[in-house]
Amino acid sequence: MNQTSSYKILKNISSSNITGYLIAMVLLLAIIGPHLVREGMFMDGTIYAVLSRNLAEGIGSFWYLEFTRDPLVVFHEHPPLVMGLQSLVFKICPNCFYVERLYSLLIFIVIAVLMVKIWQIISPNKNLNWLPVLFLFLLPKIAWSVSANMLENTMGLFLLFGFYCYLKFDLSKSWFWIILMGMATYAGFLCKGFVALFVWSIPFWFFIFSEQRKFWSMLGQSFLLIITTILSYVMTVLIWPEAFDSILNKYLTIQVLDSLANDQTVGHRFQVVNWYLTEAFIALFITLLFGLILRLKWKEIFYLNRISFMLICISLSGILPIMISMKQYSHYITPALFFLALGLALLGKNVWISLSEKWQGQSKWINYICIGLLVVEMCALWIYRDKPYRDAEAIQLVKDFEKLEGDRKVIGMHPDVAEDYGLEAYFNRYSRTSFAPNDSTRFYYISKTLIPNSHELLIRGAGYTISKSASQ
Repeated sequence: MNQTSSYKILKNISSSNITGYLIAMVLLLAIIGPHLVREGMFMDGTIYAVLSRNLAEGIGSFWYLEFTRDPLVVFHEHPPLVMGLQSLVFKICPNCFYVERLYSLLIFIVIAVLMVKIWQIISPNKNLNWLPVLFLFLLPKIAWSVSANMLENTMGLFLLFGFYCYLKFDLSKSWFWIILMGMATYAGFLCKGFVALFVWSIPFWFFIFSEQRKFWSMLGQSFLLIITTILSYVMTVLIWPEAFDSILNKYLTIQVLDSLANDQTVGHRFQVVNWYLTEAFIALFITLLFGLILRLKWKEIFYLNRISFMLICISLSGILPIMISMKQYSHYITPALFFLALGLALLGKNVWISLSEKWQGQSKWINYICIGLLVVEMCALWIYRDKPYRDAEAIQLVKDFEKLEGDRKVIGMHPDVAEDYGLEAYFNRYSRTSFAPNDSTRFYYISKTLIPNSHELLIRGAGYTISKSASQ
């Protein structure tokens, strides 16, 4: 092969990747952008942001996160690693509502890079490096989790890194990579708990789908992986003894055992399977649609291979632990979806190969169109940046209160507001204001229905009434 032909091949590969990445960037700004630049966030993500900010400001500690200090509310519902990492960003950019969004976006970018690295190992198609990134957007719950600052994003990052380590082990046969995978698994556990341990199944699925099955090697890999994960926790307890109380006492009791015994959010345990299949159906339908548009034969649309089925089985392993509990939410499956995205991208790559071949002659114009769309999207995001995309009235109530009274206040809370955790999270996040349950002796008081006799109306909005004492 002469130098000229080699240059043309490299140019085509580079051109195809550039076009694919530009399309992915257009989708990023269109799907996630509006949530990242505008106020309003899912309640859980706002709570995690409050915990992270407090930790950055010296309120609470890594193992004993504090949501509020007056009254004291210590958070043990989840392990603390995500809040610890996010607090580092708060130290760099304090007092800005973009901080948690910046953290979530950075995590997503690292996930995308990691998936490209994994793709380069499992697929020989160098001009499709953008494909796994595209599939991140074809599974809607992934984009939602990124915009909502969910713990599952960071956990998924560590689990994907663990899978990358296993692939490196499979190539090099160096047991160092299994040890590193065990440490990554433990980091995933410190993000969201026991659900991260589904990656322990990876050696088993490699054994099932491998051409050269070595049973004792699989057992050795699994043993070293599990032991490394457990020893990582033991080392943590030896260095920080409070980790034992925080994880195996508080977290295990408050979140895990109590949820198994008392919490129910779905009608049956297989609800999580419905969510999983819905996500998979969307990506498969889009792939099939493009395949039919390109007039591919049925057997040409899907590339049936062992690696894609193995990745899908790994992702299915990720939803099995969730089925143990009747407390289920759709975003719980996000870490499993990262593996599903890789599996479905590999399964449907023939369609995208054909599509990229079609656009190679027009890639220059497609790139221009994508750049134009990016400019339009950025302008639109700038124009609408001050308009909350959700909970606008609640956010305005918080801002009006802060404007009148400043921050770092405590508001007595009527029982009819007791379940409005999202409102409390907004008050804490925007104005460092905490709620004191059933305490009408506070200078400020919030309710939906009444004003205490000793109080006078201060502000009303979003269906709530805030009053202040008339005697002080």
